[in-house]
Amino acid sequence: MNELLILVIALVAICLFVVIGERVRLKHWGKRPVPMFVPRHWRGILEEKMPMFLRLPLDLQEELLERVLMFVEDKDFEACGGLDRVTEEMQVVIAGYAQVLQLNKSRQFYARLRSILVYPDTFAVDDDDVGLEDDLRIGESWGTGSVVLSWRAVENIGRDEDELNGKNVAIHEFAHQIDQEFSDADGAPILDAGVSYREWAKVLRSNFEDLQKAIANGEKNDLDEYGAEDAAEFFSVVTEAFYEDSVGLRERRPELYSVLCRFYKMDPAQWGR
Repeated sequence: MNELLILVIALVAICLFVVIGERVRLKHWGKRPVPMFVPRHWRGILEEKMPMFLRLPLDLQEELLERVLMFVEDKDFEACGGLDRVTEEMQVVIAGYAQVLQLNKSRQFYARLRSILVYPDTFAVDDDDVGLEDDLRIGESWGTGSVVLSWRAVENIGRDEDELNGKNVAIHEFAHQIDQEFSDADGAPILDAGVSYREWAKVLRSNFEDLQKAIANGEKNDLDEYGAEDAAEFFSVVTEAFYEDSVGLRERRPELYSVLCRFYKMDPAQWGR
C-alpha cells in the first residue's frame, strides 16, 4: 500500500513538472522560448534599464513583473530597420513601460494591440498629412494594432535630464493605444467609474487650451509643446508627464493630476524619488 502511494505521488509530481514547470509558450527570443513564470533576472533588467521601476512600491514592482510576462507572452515583437532581433532585454523593458499603465486595474488595456515593431534608432516615414517625406520618428502608434519604437530612444528614457525630462516615448505611444482601444485616437479613452466624461472633457480641454495659448503667446510652458497638436497628442503628453514628472504636474496642474490619478488608479507623486 505504501509503495502504491509513493508511486502515485511520484507520478503526480512528474505530471506537475511536465505540465507546469516545463510549460512554455511557442514564442522565442531568437531560439529561446518564453517561460511560464517570471525569470528572476527580469527584475535586474528592469532595475537597470527602466529607471521608473525602482521608484515603484514593492507590491507594484511584483505586479509589474507579472504583467510584463503576460505582455511578452501575448504580443509579437518584430525587428525592423536592420535590427538583428528583438532581444529578451528589449522585450522586457518595452513591456515594462506598456504595463506600468495597466497597474492597479482589472480591465485589460491593449486588446487591439498585436505587435511591437522595434527599430535600432530613428526611422523614416512618409507623412502625407504634413507634406514631409522621410520624416524621422522615434515612435508611432497605429490604430491597426501596432506600436513602433526606436530602441535607442527607449534605452535613453530618464538618462538625459536636459532633453528627456518628463518625456517617455514608450509611455507616449502606449497611451495612444489606450486612446485607440475602441476608436480613433481623440483624447477620450474609455473611462471607469472614477471619472465622468463631463469632468474629463472639461479638465483636459481647459489644460489643452491653456497649453495652446501659452505657445501662441511665446510663453514658457510646463508640458511638451507637441501636446498642443490635438487632443490625442495632449492625452499622450500629459500621460508622460504624469509618470515622469508627477510631482511637477501635481503642483502646476492639480486638477489635471487628480483626474489622471483616478483614471490610472495610482498616485506616482507618492512613489520614491
